[in-house]
Amino acid sequence: AARWPAHGLPDVLASIRANPAVVELSAYNVRGLRDDHVAMIVQALPSLKQLQTIDLRRNSELTDAGVRLLLPVLPGAAVTAVHLSHGAGVSASVRAEIRDAVLLNILAPVRASDATLRILSLRDMELRDEQVDVIVDAFQGNAHTTTLDLRSNPALTDAGAQRLLPLPEASALTELSLAGCGGISESAKDRVAAAFAAKRLGSALTQDLAGVPAPYERIELGALTLMWAKQPEEMRSLCWE
Repeated sequence: AARWPAHGLPDVLASIRANPAVVELSAYNVRGLRDDHVAMIVQALPSLKQLQTIDLRRNSELTDAGVRLLLPVLPGAAVTAVHLSHGAGVSASVRAEIRDAVLLNILAPVRASDATLRILSLRDMELRDEQVDVIVDAFQGNAHTTTLDLRSNPALTDAGAQRLLPLPEASALTELSLAGCGGISESAKDRVAAAFAAKRLGSALTQDLAGVPAPYERIELGALTLMWAKQPEEMRSLCWE
């Protein structure tokens, strides 16, 4: 059942505008919500600078034309989620356009290398392979975000996984999760995991070598200690401690 009728939308928007702590516009299953009501949301959005989520699920009278009104105002807004499921009048292609616009907003702090953003979750975002290029591009030179969660994006395929391979070298990322991405084969997931494992190992080696006296290099990896001579003519050794 609707929590409020569509004619109450102006009051709902005014309430959000007056309360900066409210970050979601919940218009779930609103009786009589139509495209002209989306136009009201679009008009109000520049003044709702804190708004992060717009929930328009289960509104069968919305159409592609109404939902597309959001596209010009989403860039630069704080909105990072627009929910449109179970709306029979909105096509899959328009939903994809909205997701693309929202993804750019989500990636904005990554592009800016925001020092406070350590983990980025893109879980269950219905991501497609072509969006992986946008994600990889956003991470170029990012020095702070170390974990990327791509779980539960079943439309991703091996082609998308292949596009993820430059990420370890291009950014600060050391962890990436692809669980629940059923379109990606286990072998492709293994290749991505190996690329990130190689980066973590390289970082561990760099840290462990600091302060090792000449003429030997020494690395401790749990119970395994690697030690080898700096001089190429000397014998390298591997020992357990």
